[in-house]
Amino acid sequence: MNMRLSRKFVNNLKFMRKLELCPAFLNMYLERYSTLFLLNDIFSGVKIFFIIFPLMLSFSFFCRCSVVPGVIACAVGAVVSTLFGGSKYQISTVSLPLCVITFEIIAKYQFKGLLFVSVFVSIALIACGLFRLSSVLKHISYAFVSALYVYVIFSIIINQIQHILDLNTIQSSQSLVYNFELFKSNIGDATGHNILTAAAFFLPLAALRIFFRNMFVFVLYLALGCAVAYCADCGYIPGLLNLKTIGSEFMANGTIDTIFNTSREIPSQTFLINCLNYAFAIAIVIAAETCFCTNVSSSITGDRRLQTNIELVSTGIANFFSIICGGLFIAPNTLFSLKNIAQRSKTIISLIIIAVLSYCFILFSSRILKYIPVYCISSILICYAVSDLLNKKLAYYFNIKSNDCYIFFSTLIIAIYFGFVAAVIIGFLMAMVFFSQRMIKIKDATV
Repeated sequence: MNMRLSRKFVNNLKFMRKLELCPAFLNMYLERYSTLFLLNDIFSGVKIFFIIFPLMLSFSFFCRCSVVPGVIACAVGAVVSTLFGGSKYQISTVSLPLCVITFEIIAKYQFKGLLFVSVFVSIALIACGLFRLSSVLKHISYAFVSALYVYVIFSIIINQIQHILDLNTIQSSQSLVYNFELFKSNIGDATGHNILTAAAFFLPLAALRIFFRNMFVFVLYLALGCAVAYCADCGYIPGLLNLKTIGSEFMANGTIDTIFNTSREIPSQTFLINCLNYAFAIAIVIAAETCFCTNVSSSITGDRRLQTNIELVSTGIANFFSIICGGLFIAPNTLFSLKNIAQRSKTIISLIIIAVLSYCFILFSSRILKYIPVYCISSILICYAVSDLLNKKLAYYFNIKSNDCYIFFSTLIIAIYFGFVAAVIIGFLMAMVFFSQRMIKIKDATV
């Protein structure tokens, strides 16, 4: 009897795998997870967390909420991916392009807007997975998302340079032209003391990043910044620099609680329409990121069984629970997934390690944040944005004969002049048109 039930269970798992809807922790049952991978999983989880940690703080700070939501998103993404994720390698974190749109939602609607948008995003992603739309999405050109990355990177650089000079911060969700005009109008207000402080924090990080060529340098730099803040707090260092810490800044302006402000009023029709626009743009970016990340993992490992459909469902569930727990939007990150593959990890244990370490930080965040300088976070985000821009291999899109070239530059120009949401919608539609044309040509050739 038990043997018959076990055989039936295995057959059901194999059927779910064919549909690409089998969670990874059930795949472990089929693949006989070996304890030989345990050390790799633990080491990979610890290493990836300490690389993700300063970036999560930076992304949350850019969104103008407490820095804790980024770490919450990391923890929730790890737990949900453990239970529902279909890939053995994918690491879900706060996505760089989603920072701009999250900033706009928080600035306009606080937690209420994030909550409504997350519901729509989750429904869209889960529906894409259950209806097995990954077979189409994974063939859509990734060029429009690459263009969004470039737009967001320049927006982050402009925003954080102005912030590190202690000027009035700008609305990063606007068009890049508008942001740059505000930047030019404010740059004249920078004082010599602010420029000296910015240089004292940014130049050492830039030098370390060039010398080590490894993202782990962000953790080292953050630890040094905390040590400087601690020494200044104890009076060992004279107050030559404008040393502001995250804890003191958020406690001074009350920003820590602004993400949770909501209203009992019935949402207006305009509010719901705007939330649907944001949700559509976010869902497209996350779906494209998920499919691209799975394709990259498959091509590197040679494992063609990685399941994009269940990964879409998992990401949809993760985004909903992340917002409910006070986090931010999540998308699979190719960079950290590749690091996970390099460690020969099976992902499940490494994700649990990431979740546990994230929870430990959340418990002690009030003690830690008062020693993290604001300029350290801004410098890390600028340096990461520049590094990410250099890693995008933009020369590929200068091939005039490629359809990706038209999609990339059209999306980038629209983003520069009209903003993020318009660029996502038009870029995705262009990618769909070129994909349809390619399918028609293939069908005609076979006929």
